[in-house]
Amino acid sequence: MPVFVSYEVAKAKYLLSQAQYDEVLTEIERLFQRTQPKAVQYDKDRVSGGQPADLFASYVIAKEGLDQRLMERKAILYERKEMVELKEHELRQSHDEHDKVYCMVLLDGVSPELAYQRLYMGRSTLYRKLRDILDARDSIQFEVGTHRDITDGKL
Repeated sequence: MPVFVSYEVAKAKYLLSQAQYDEVLTEIERLFQRTQPKAVQYDKDRVSGGQPADLFASYVIAKEGLDQRLMERKAILYERKEMVELKEHELRQSHDEHDKVYCMVLLDGVSPELAYQRLYMGRSTLYRKLRDILDARDSIQFEVGTHRDITDGKL
C-alpha cells in the first residue's frame, strides 16, 4: 500500500480536529459576547439594557468547562499535526512511484508537464497515477468526513 494513503488519512483527521478546535473557540467567543452590555433603549415609561447584571460571573463559570474542552482539542490537534509531519517525512522517503508523483505534483506543486520528465516516466503513466491518487484521496476524505460538499461549501 502506498504511503500517500496513510498520509491522506492523517491529514484528513488533522483537518477534522482543526475544525473541532475552531468550533470550541467560536463557542467561547459567543459566550464572551453575551457578557457585553447591551445598548440602552429608551421607551416612554422605562429604560432597558445597559445593565451588566452579573453576566461576567456566569461567563467565568461557563468558560471553565469550555476551557477543558479547548485543552483536550488542542492536545489532539498537536498530536495529529505531529503525525502528519511524520507521515510527510515518510512519504518523501518512499520509493513507490505513486508516492513520488504525490510528493512532486501535490505537495511540491510541480506541474505534471515537468514532473513526468523529472520522474522519467511517460506522460500517460503519470496522469494515470495522478488519477489513481486523486480518486483515493476523494474516497479517503469522504470516509473520514472532511470532504467539501459542493452545495454548502463547509467541511
